[in-house]
Amino acid sequence: MTLQLDERLEVVARARDGREAIDLASSLRPDVVLMDLHMPVLNGIEATREVKRTAHGSSVVIVTSSTSTDDERQAREAGASAYVRKGGFAAELFDAIFSATESPADRGAPLRAAPPAPPPEPRSQRLLPATNRVLRAFL
Repeated sequence: MTLQLDERLEVVARARDGREAIDLASSLRPDVVLMDLHMPVLNGIEATREVKRTAHGSSVVIVTSSTSTDDERQAREAGASAYVRKGGFAAELFDAIFSATESPADRGAPLRAAPPAPPPEPRSQRLLPATNRVLRAFL
């Protein structure tokens, strides 16, 4: 439901497990894959590694409830573009999604963990990076 708040995003598929996430990313080549760490069949770290290997051009944003620094480190090593904790503000998720689609030169920069959530702002003050295309993503 959160992704439907921004008309620049199009959800093209939903995966039930890590293996299906890899298969869908390889065939659909979305701009962004939102990946949980704890999934059946294949965990999010291994699935991220495989998506980065097979779905060239797709970025992976980890969306998880895990607060483990080890999980975050492993996500970085696997190639995730961002690491967002569940339960935060929608603006954090949107920022991570749009940041993940920056130019290839920008993607080489070190992974930034989402900062602690700021106090809520009025919706009109939340700005997302401008883009002239709809981003294709799947969960």
